[in-house]
Amino acid sequence: MSKKFMITILACTIFYSFLHTASEREIINTFIPLQDILQKNPTISYLKLHDRHDFSYKPFPLSTYPMYQKEEGTFAETFILNIPHGKIFSRIGFVQVGSHVIKDLLSQNYPLEVFARWMLQCNTPNITPTTISGRVLVLARNDHDCYGHWLAEFLPRLLMVHEQNIAYDWIYVPYTHRYIKESLELLGVHSSKIIQPINNTFYIEADELIVPSLTARQIPSNDTDHFTGYYPATFYCPNWAIEMLRNTFLPMIEKNAATIPHFSKRIFISRKDAGQRNMINEDEVFALFEQKGFKRYNMSQLTFLQQVALFNNAEYIVAAHGSALTNLIFCNPGTIVFEIFQNQFDNGFWQLSDQLGLHHTCIQTQESQPGSWKVSTTVPIHIMRNYCETIPNA
Repeated sequence: MSKKFMITILACTIFYSFLHTASEREIINTFIPLQDILQKNPTISYLKLHDRHDFSYKPFPLSTYPMYQKEEGTFAETFILNIPHGKIFSRIGFVQVGSHVIKDLLSQNYPLEVFARWMLQCNTPNITPTTISGRVLVLARNDHDCYGHWLAEFLPRLLMVHEQNIAYDWIYVPYTHRYIKESLELLGVHSSKIIQPINNTFYIEADELIVPSLTARQIPSNDTDHFTGYYPATFYCPNWAIEMLRNTFLPMIEKNAATIPHFSKRIFISRKDAGQRNMINEDEVFALFEQKGFKRYNMSQLTFLQQVALFNNAEYIVAAHGSALTNLIFCNPGTIVFEIFQNQFDNGFWQLSDQLGLHHTCIQTQESQPGSWKVSTTVPIHIMRNYCETIPNA
């Protein structure tokens, strides 16, 4: 581990210790493990779905910070809770039973101090929850505004509930982005069923809360396992979730063929429409691949199902590291993937490729620099030319 990294971690630790106020400690003390909640509240029903199971995949070639890029470990079992008179608040999805928040439903992307800080901002002690009649399905959690997390972590939770034929009247979830609306519509969820965590429905108490677990919670879990806030943690999409997503959305391609344009089998994913981490010389990079028969696609111009079809049809994929690559879930075995890493090192897409039998090459274009994950970069053209030469002519 580099000296620079150790110094950065020490600085982060001091920073968080400074911010760890008495109020935050009090809130963290309200984060209670699910087993304790169940013992104190026998009216809550617990439906177990998947057993805890081990995961492993090929070593990530760009592994810089192994503590955030675990190549093996154990996923906790998955479940669905039914909580009579449960409360939920915030787009983060704080599930409250009495005065306690269920700790197991907080994602592992952030330390507990960050969740405590978000709760302080919610100011719920001074708010009376709005009463909702009926059964409310909870999908809210952090990172809804990231396509990759929505696809790999939100939608499988909904499909868990659908697979068990559990009825609900409402879904509590942010409803802001096009991909959210389109994917929910494909699953038969009408907009009239949506309760958004805003205004008078920010904080609600329902007759019943239906709460699916996180899809891939790593265990054992302790505070040191959590993301420090300075280095991005990977997401994991377990095999059962991949299979569920494929079985749900791939058949829809043929059923909606009239809405699916003809796509090239050699695709280059543009980041020109991204709000961050653009390739400054993308046109120059694409020109190399265009000579090999690649077509360039902007994800913002495609519907959710069109993205599914684009990746399912592809034989070669060239893309900068980003959420669009979560669509690798829909690729066929043997698809060749060239992932261009700018100032990134997340192993999530490498892991997906390993699970799906894809041929994945990680193209490192610069040495990773802490603190500038979101900057736009110029990709060295000679590196791209070398990789492009390995691709046979169309």
